[in-house]
Amino acid sequence: MGKQKIVTAEGFRLVDENGKMRGALAIRKNGEPALGLYGKDGARRVIVAVRDDGNPAIGLFDKKGGERIKLMLGDGGAPSARLNAKDGSARVEIALDGHGDPSVTLMDKKGRSMARIMVSGDQKAALTFYDGDGKVKAHIA
Repeated sequence: MGKQKIVTAEGFRLVDENGKMRGALAIRKNGEPALGLYGKDGARRVIVAVRDDGNPAIGLFDKKGGERIKLMLGDGGAPSARLNAKDGSARVEIALDGHGDPSVTLMDKKGRSMARIMVSGDQKAALTFYDGDGKVKAHIA
């Protein structure tokens, strides 16, 4: 019997020599595919997935399983990268909007935006500071 060229399945698990799961490729409950890679200790380390909205995302996790970096594409293909603290709170986000205009947002320990610098389509830079309620404290353009 010859080699099979295509394997069809709803999921696949990659295990090490001790039978411990080190990777998984599956269709999630939302119907979208995901690939997970796990450390020797069983903690997830990398997840590549298609989100509910159909856009891709990559999550990088620390040894304790906490997501520390998330790379995403949003509607219209706008990319962003989010850096999270050990407690999981978002602290920095770097993004391009739908027009390709860049921004960097700094957040407090609760994940609230505190400062944002951006360059608009007309090539003007702006710096905005926010209070804990999300209200603009100062804006420099």
